[in-house]
This record gives sequence, structure tokens and C-alpha cells, in this order.
Amino acid sequence: MKATIEAKLVTAMKADSDLDGIAVFCRGLYIYPPRNWYPLAEVFIPDESQTSRGTGGFVYNEFVGFIQVSVRIPDKPAVTDREAVVSSYTSVQSYVSEILLALGTPALLDLDTLTRADGLEVVMSFEMADQDSISYGIESRDRLGDNFNNFGIVPFRVETREDRS
Repeated sequence: MKATIEAKLVTAMKADSDLDGIAVFCRGLYIYPPRNWYPLAEVFIPDESQTSRGTGGFVYNEFVGFIQVSVRIPDKPAVTDREAVVSSYTSVQSYVSEILLALGTPALLDLDTLTRADGLEVVMSFEMADQDSISYGIESRDRLGDNFNNFGIVPFRVETREDRS
């Protein structure tokens, strides 16, 4: 189910024209993405847990994941009137806001129709993080370590119901 959820999120983001500036949408984290993959959006679900057993043979599962958007930092930011603006940081904030809009509308995602291939597990709820849960930072994922990215991480949570009767 994990891969199905990740694929659905990637498909929804690719369909949003306000995210057309993102060069590559990736399921999972790639250690050293090629430079032409930026701006890059990665969707990954590192945590899956069984939350409870329900009546009638149902089991409820929770998947906690993240969408990370990375934009390469230019060599030199624009400086005007003693103020420097790093364009990649502004871009990351814009992409994060658009992801929240695009994936924050359940009708756009249509996750309630999402089922596992065997039909025994269905999505019950999907929640995007609120603004307080989003984190921003700088990282180097270049093999040589001489290039850096600004990034934003948006957490999400999906609850499913699995029929084990």
C-alpha cells in the first residue's frame, strides 16, 4: 500500500500546473540526484505501523511520510541596497505552499477510491501537515559536496483499513 500511496501523491503533484517548474518527482530519496533533476520533489513513507484492530476482522494502519522539495542554491544571490535574496529559498517556499494547496484538497487527490491491488486495504483518511510542522533547511547532496540546496519538508499521514477476515 505504501508504494500505491506514494505513486498517487506523485501523480497528483505532476497534474498541478503550478508545480510545472519541478523538474523531477521521485518516489523515495535519491542520495546524489543529478543536477538536471532540480528542482526536485521526493515523496517517501519511512514509517508504517498498525494502529489498532477493529471489529469484523479489520486492522487500521497508519503511514507517516514526507514530501521534500529541493532547489539548488545559485552561486551568487542577487544583492540590491545591501540586501541579499537567495532565489532558491523563495522558490522552495512557493513550491511548499502549492503542494499544501494541491494535496490539501481531498477531492483533487481522490484518495478515498485508493485501494491496494488485492482490494483488501483502503484509504480512510489523509492529512497534510499544518504550517507549524513544515521544516526548511540547507543540505549538500552533491557527490563532491561543493553545491548546496535549499529544501522544505512537508509531513503527511495516511490511515488505511485492511480487511483480514
